[in-house]
Amino acid sequence: MESEHLIDKDVLHALEKIDTCMVSNAIEIFDVRLRNTGFADASIRCMFEDFPPMVGFAATARIRTGDAPISGRIYHERSDWWKSILEIPAPRIVVLEDMDKPPGLGAFLGDMHAAILKALGCVGYVTDGAVRELPSIREQGFQLFAGNVAVSHAYAHILDFGAKVKVGGLEVSPGDLLH
Repeated sequence: MESEHLIDKDVLHALEKIDTCMVSNAIEIFDVRLRNTGFADASIRCMFEDFPPMVGFAATARIRTGDAPISGRIYHERSDWWKSILEIPAPRIVVLEDMDKPPGLGAFLGDMHAAILKALGCVGYVTDGAVRELPSIREQGFQLFAGNVAVSHAYAHILDFGAKVKVGGLEVSPGDLLH
């Protein structure tokens, strides 16, 4: 990412100490943008409401869970996606748009992917789709925002990554700062 997206670590740590409603209030007071933009709608919910605020830069991708992948028995290996995540400044938040209609048939993220993403410097995950294996992900301290919880992966696979996505009505570009 370009240096203009980098924010001093002290500022990021300060943002972690205030809640998102307070950030929204400041945006409204300073008239930074229209009051009805810049946040996800109620279709996305926090899985671990007792965790502190999550702050990081967006690493984006699109997934599908209902259709079998073009190649491979279960899913197409995408280590190229993992490498692209590292191009985003840390801390990172993975934002995945589920292209299935309706989204959330299967869950891309479970405890294994949460561990991988955490090892890649990610602090959380946002999707309009599903997540799974919440108890073990909670133990990892990895924050989740999702549309629902599912028991199966179904055929969860990455379609593409590194482009603008839309989750819960919110458009997110790679490198956007999220709170």
